Formats: sequence, C-alpha cells, structure tokens
Amino acid sequence: MENEIDSKTQLKEYLYVLSVSGYIHTKFANYKEGEKYFKKIITLLKDSKNYLDLYLAASNNLAHIYKVTNNTDEGIHIMEKALVKAKQINEINNMLLIQNNLGQLYVKKEQYKVAEKKGLEVLEQANEKLYPIHVANANRLLGSVYYYLGNYKKSEEHIDKAIAFFRDFKNPELLRNALDVKNKLLIKTEQFEDAAKVNSEIISLLDSVSLNTNIQNLQKNLVAYETEKKDNEITILKQKDEISNFKIDKQRQYIYFLFIGLVGITILGLIVFLYQKKINIIQNLSLRSKLTRSQFNPHYINNAFTSLQATLVENNLDENLIDYTSNVSRFSRLLLESTFKDEWTLFEEKQMMENYLKTQLYRLEDGFDYNIDTNLQKEELHALKVPSALTQTALENAIEHGGFKNNSNGEIKVSILKNNDHIEIQIQNNILGHQIQTEKKMENEPSRGLEITKQRVELHSKIHKLPTDFSFTKNGDVALVTFTLPLLPA
Repeated sequence: MENEIDSKTQLKEYLYVLSVSGYIHTKFANYKEGEKYFKKIITLLKDSKNYLDLYLAASNNLAHIYKVTNNTDEGIHIMEKALVKAKQINEINNMLLIQNNLGQLYVKKEQYKVAEKKGLEVLEQANEKLYPIHVANANRLLGSVYYYLGNYKKSEEHIDKAIAFFRDFKNPELLRNALDVKNKLLIKTEQFEDAAKVNSEIISLLDSVSLNTNIQNLQKNLVAYETEKKDNEITILKQKDEISNFKIDKQRQYIYFLFIGLVGITILGLIVFLYQKKINIIQNLSLRSKLTRSQFNPHYINNAFTSLQATLVENNLDENLIDYTSNVSRFSRLLLESTFKDEWTLFEEKQMMENYLKTQLYRLEDGFDYNIDTNLQKEELHALKVPSALTQTALENAIEHGGFKNNSNGEIKVSILKNNDHIEIQIQNNILGHQIQTEKKMENEPSRGLEITKQRVELHSKIHKLPTDFSFTKNGDVALVTFTLPLLPA
C-alpha cells in the first residue's frame, strides 16, 4: 500500500499507512523499521499545520522506541519538540500524554527534579474527571521520582493513588508497572512481608497477561476462520445468482460448464477445508500447550526473590550471594521466556536446569550434590529442540520431595543422551525425607505437576507426529523420571 499511494495527492492515506506500518514493526520489536516509519511521518509534517495529531502520535511512538532501546537523549529531544507543537494547538490530551512520557524519560536520565516538574504540571493541568488516566500516570511518575529522591512518604502517597486507579481500570501492564515501584519502596523501608505480597501480585499479573494473550490469539484465529467461511459462502451465492440470469438459448451449454465448475469448486473446497482443518488442529495444539504451561505455580520465583531481598539487607554481598543473585536472575529470565515459546534448544533447557539447581543448592545450604552429564557436543545442544521448560516440574519434585534440607547426603543425577533416533533425558534423585507422593490420597490420580508434564509430552508427539515417551518410577529410595523425545532440528 505504501508503494501504491501517491504521497502528494493522498497525504492523509499515506500518513495512515506509515503509522500502521511503524506500529506493527514496533509491536514485534523491529525497532529499526518502526523508527524509520515514524521519522518519515515527522519529516513530512514538521513544517505543516495539518494532521498534527498524527505528528504527535508518531513522536510518542518514536520516544517509546528510544526508551526501550536506551537512546534516552534522542527520545527527550523528540518529545520536547512535540510538546511545543501540542501547546501551539492547545491539544490538552496530547500535552498531558507527552509530559508524562517526558517525565519517564527524565527519570531514566536521572534528572529527577525535571521529571518532578513534568508530573506536577500534569496534575495541575488535568481535570481528573476528563483525564483520569493521565492523572494516574502522573501519580505513578511522581511515585518513582520521590522514591529516587528519598522522600518515601510522598512516594507512597502518589504510587498508592496510581495503584488504586489501575486496579479499577483493569490494565494489568500499567498496574504491574505501578506495583514495581511500590515493591522497591517497601523493600527500601524494610517492610518485607508487604513486599512479598506485592511480589506475588506482580507474578500473578505476569501469568494473567500471558493467559489473556493466548486466549486473544485463539479468538483471532476463530474469527479469521469464520470470516473466510462467510466469504466463501458469499462467493458461491454470487455465482448462483449469475447462473440464474443466463439467457435461455445458452442455458444447456452453460449448465454443462456449470456442472464442470461445481465439481472443480467442490474438489477445491474439500482440499481447502482439509488443509484448513489440519492448520487449525496444529494451532489449537500449540495454544493448548501454552495454556498448559501457564498452569505452572510461580511460587519458586516469589520465594527466591523474597529470600534474596531479605539476605541483601542482612549481608554484605559476599561472592556466594553474588553467584546466587546471578543464577536467580538467569533462571527467572529463562522461565519467563519459556512461557512465550512452545519449544527451544536443548542448550537452553540444560542452561535452565543448571541455574535452577544452583539456586536451590544455595537455598538448601549445600544439602545435596548434583551432576549433569551429556554425550552431546555444545554445537549439537544448540542444533536440537525440545519443549521449553519440560524438565522443570521433575526437578522441582526431586528437590521438594527429596528431603535435602540440612542434609549433606542428597544427590540428583541428570543425563542427556543422544541415541540413534531420539534424545533421552533422565532425572534421578535419592529420597532422604518424607516419601514422595506420586498419587493423590483421596482420588488415586497422578500428581498434578507430573500429569501436566505428561500432557505436554503427548502434545509434542501429536504436533510432530513422532513417538515420545514419559515415565516415572520409584525403586526403594531412588526416584527416576525419563523423557524420550524425537531428534528435531532447531
């Protein structure tokens, strides 16, 4: 469309296409491409008095890109020029939006007094009934500013107002950003129990965002399917209407060709239907896999970070603590990445296992030993893919049911072996504490964590149409979990 529209005679339509293109690239993190489109809009309108709403929107989007890519100075430059334009046309909504965005950029630049001025100007200029979202964002900005300036009382006053609004506004992303500031404030003032509660709410919001995204994608697929179906029905009705208007003297000839055409349409429709059905099955299996992974209990992240935060206050950052912090950070990043990926490389899976076991080894005060063996080279680990975070539940069971706390005889052995046509991952642990519960006492059903893992292995088999296997055995004081997966190139 960009190539087909004449920018001189159809400027409005051309600007619209540039805006949509820039937005799509930004949404998919193609920031260089997004920057190119928004810059083109600003260049076209920098001396114009028309379409200033598109100019201001492009400036805001460009500032967002610069904020994400840490090009703060360029973002501030763009937004200051946009603020002058907004004031010239007295466009209140854009003025408030730009000042809030500018304040956030100045916070990142550590120019807190300038950021404070922007936030206070918004509160002074905004009518809370007409622009409640801008007032809430200004309170969130001032909560951050006063936190960094050390005025914790003012910080709490403003951030609590923002949190109260965003809870009613039902925007998980904005609420999570406000809760992040509240969490830092509680830790700084040593209110660790309240900080733990805020952490739990933040993690639950991350889960809800992921789940909502999966549901929205499923709804979009269903709408697209129904739309295509209706279009096909309309096309067939038009063809029938044309047939009814044929002249009588040509009717026999046209009926013959109609018969041939209908046979062809039927065959083509059947092929399209079967192909679409196959695509829908694969998409639904993929979405079910994402929804299944979203059931994982994130209590480990909460416990780890709460423990870390309390320890940081009580200790003087020795080397073990630094290692623990690094491992928790890497593990958390990998765990969150796994919620957005159906599959990843065997190297990433091994990395996640190592980081998780290191953090638990620190938490349990060296209450167990672990070993990860593999007969694959590093290049092979990068070249093969498996379901993401597949082994996490098995490792959690080994730790939680192994009874390793305050005991130096615990042992976990992990092996990753490549055979002729499959990969075999084994997780073996000895049991020093209470007996592992693989079945529910009341219903005699498999444990929920292992049942979810089994379902994921079965989905992996259905998607790729290759054999897989998952087993759990217990022999005396040794528990063994085995995954058998096909060799799939990454």
